[in-house]
Amino acid sequence: MTDLWIKPDRPARERADPVVVTLSGPGAEALRRLARQLDSTPQELAEMIISEALVLKISLHALAEAPAQGNA
Repeated sequence: MTDLWIKPDRPARERADPVVVTLSGPGAEALRRLARQLDSTPQELAEMIISEALVLKISLHALAEAPAQGNA
């Protein structure tokens, strides 16, 4: 498994524009290659990953908060 660190270039309170990320770690080059294959930029791909991760986090949180279903 390859790790990839995606971090904003500066704190959110200092940003008025879309998030600019810095790609580092062993997975950064793999992300760049994937972006080229998808005719995208690493920036766009990183933004999609961040967006999907937030959706997943929200979904998992909602699932954890949902009442238990089935027989108790």
